[in-house]
Amino acid sequence: MECKNISSKIIILSIIVTVLCVVQPTIGFDIPVKNRLKVKVNKCCLSKEHVGKGKTCSSSGKMPSLLDIPVYNNEKLKKSGKSVKDVFELVPNRVFLIDRKKDFQGNALRLTLYGYKGYLRVDGTLLVDAPNRYNRWIEIPPSNYCVDFLQGTNSNKFTLDFWVLFPPKTNSQINILFTIATLISCFFMLLFLIVYLFLPELRDEKGYIQMAYVASQLMAFLLLSIVQLSELSAQECVGLTLGTYFFFLSTFCWLNVLSFDIWWHFRNLAKNRQSRRKKSFKFTFYCLYALGLPLVMTFALGMLNWYSENMKRYPWIVIPHIPADGCFLQDSVKMLYLYTPMMIIIVINWTFYMLTVFNIWRWKRGTQVLDGVNDLSHRTDFRSFTIYVKLSVVMGLNWLLEIISFYYPNNKWYNITDVYNILTGLTIFIIFICKKHVWIKLQKRCNELRTRNKRGGFSKAQEVRLAQEVSL
Repeated sequence: MECKNISSKIIILSIIVTVLCVVQPTIGFDIPVKNRLKVKVNKCCLSKEHVGKGKTCSSSGKMPSLLDIPVYNNEKLKKSGKSVKDVFELVPNRVFLIDRKKDFQGNALRLTLYGYKGYLRVDGTLLVDAPNRYNRWIEIPPSNYCVDFLQGTNSNKFTLDFWVLFPPKTNSQINILFTIATLISCFFMLLFLIVYLFLPELRDEKGYIQMAYVASQLMAFLLLSIVQLSELSAQECVGLTLGTYFFFLSTFCWLNVLSFDIWWHFRNLAKNRQSRRKKSFKFTFYCLYALGLPLVMTFALGMLNWYSENMKRYPWIVIPHIPADGCFLQDSVKMLYLYTPMMIIIVINWTFYMLTVFNIWRWKRGTQVLDGVNDLSHRTDFRSFTIYVKLSVVMGLNWLLEIISFYYPNNKWYNITDVYNILTGLTIFIIFICKKHVWIKLQKRCNELRTRNKRGGFSKAQEVRLAQEVSL
C-alpha cells in the first residue's frame, strides 16, 4: 500500500513538472529551455555597452534597448508584429572580443556607412538592401553579422546598425596567365596591322574595316593589360576602365559592320543592282556607328559612376562602382554592361549571316552563266563572307563560353576557355594573314622593295602593276 502511494506521488510529480516545463515556460528554472528554442543573434558588445569609435565598446546608461527592434517576415518584407525579445536570444559580446573573432572585428562592414539597410527576419537571417547593386538583396546568416547601437557625435543620440561579413569575392588565381595571353594577342594583332600597312592592295573598303576592328581590339587588350599589371590611382583606374570599355564595345561594333557590309553586298547582287552610295560615304557612316555608339555608352557609364551618390534615390539602377569594387568592371556589372551588349551584337551578326546565306542562294539560283571577271569577283566576295563567318564563330563562341563561366565560376575547365578567349589575336592572324595569296603578296612586295633599293626607286606604273598582280 505504501509503495502504491509512493508511485502515485511520483506520477503526480512528473505530471506537474511536465506541465510547468511545457505550459508555463516563463518560470525561472525553465528559462534555459525557452532560450534554446529561440534563434541566437549576436550583439556586438556586452549587454549594457554600445559600439563606439574604431569598433570599440563603451558603456552608457541612456542607451535604448535592442529588444524592441521590429522583426520582418521571411517571405515578404513586412513587419511580423514581433520584436527581438519575442523571437531571438541576444548573445552579447560575441564578435568584438579582443582574444577571439579578430577576423570579424577587422573585416566586418557597418551597413549605414555604405548606405545599406538591414532587416532582421524571423529565421534569424539579415536581409541587406544594397541599392544600385546588381544583386541588390543579400541574405546574411546569423553567424556573419552582429547588431548594436552606435553612438554619434552627440553622446545622447544612438542609431541602430549592423556589422556584417559579406561573402568573399572570388579572386582570380591566374591573372598573370591572362595578362601574358593578352600580350601575346596584342603581338599578333600588331603584326596584322603591319602587314596591312605594308600591302596597299589589302587596304580596300573591307580592309579598312578589318584594320579598324583589329586596332580597336588591340587597344582594348593593351589597356586591360595595364589595368592588370599596374598599381593605379583612383583617377587612372576610372580612365583606363572607361577606355577599355569603349574599345571592347567598338571591337564588336566593327564586327557588326563587317556582317552588315557583306549582307548588303550580297543583297544587291541578289537583286541585280549596284549600290549608288560612294564607298567613302559608307565608311564614314560605319565610323559614326562603330565609334559613336560605344562613345555614347561609355559616356553614360562614366556619368553613372561619377554621380553614384545621387543615384541612391533610384536603387534599381546598377552603378559600376569604379574604383571602389576594383579596376575595370567586376562580376555582375560586367555581365550587365559588357557581356549583354556583346551578346546582342552577336545575335544581330548571325541574323545578318543567315540573311546573307539566303541572298547567296537566291543570287545563284537566278545566275546561270558568269563571265570570267565577274566570276572571279564573286568568288572573292564569297571568300570574304566565309572568312567573316569564321571570325564571328570564333569570337561569338569564345565570349559565349566566358558568359557561361560567369554563371559557373567554380568550374576549373572554364579557366582554359578564358585563356583561349584572350588568345583571339592569334586566331585573327591565322584567319586573315596565314593565307597563300597574302604570303605571295608579301614576297612580291619585299622583292620590289629590294629592287627599288638597288635601282634607287621604281616608277608609279610599277606600283600599280604590283597592286594588280594578285587580287583579293
